[in-house]
Amino acid sequence: MFGPTSRPPARIGPPDGRASTWLGERRRRTPGCRAGSGSRASIPVRRRTRPDVELTDASASAAIRAWCAAGVTAVAAYNDDVAAALVGAALRMDLALPHDLSVIGHDDTPLASMFEPQLSTISVNTVGLGRYFAELALSAVERRPVPTAGPELQVSLVPRASTAPLSLTS
Repeated sequence: MFGPTSRPPARIGPPDGRASTWLGERRRRTPGCRAGSGSRASIPVRRRTRPDVELTDASASAAIRAWCAAGVTAVAAYNDDVAAALVGAALRMDLALPHDLSVIGHDDTPLASMFEPQLSTISVNTVGLGRYFAELALSAVERRPVPTAGPELQVSLVPRASTAPLSLTS
């Protein structure tokens, strides 16, 4: 995660708690996926200081105020829409992005590159992911071995202007 300091970033999850539960379980079961696990992606992540951010300026502004009060300098949003809501609210609050607050989204939607500042995001090969899930379902129905996850399941960071370079100094 990107942030101008080494303080842990906040993570904002989806409004639907079931997705948060599923994502947490997925991270628990995936070796090296947990933040702070000693893996190469070992960056401490602060638990959400606000459970949801709706796509409204009031909701995004309230979350940002809470995070700023808690010393949060970086936020990983559930998707690019939530990231855009946070960036818009932060700019209306006269925060300098990414100096005061870094925000990263997920999905690499067209909005991410058209927004100002352009949103850093995580890109996922959704076609490859769909094919893998179809193969996974077919393997279960046909009682064959689980397919191997290949390069089609890779995700990539798309760094843009909404995040500052990572600083791991104490």
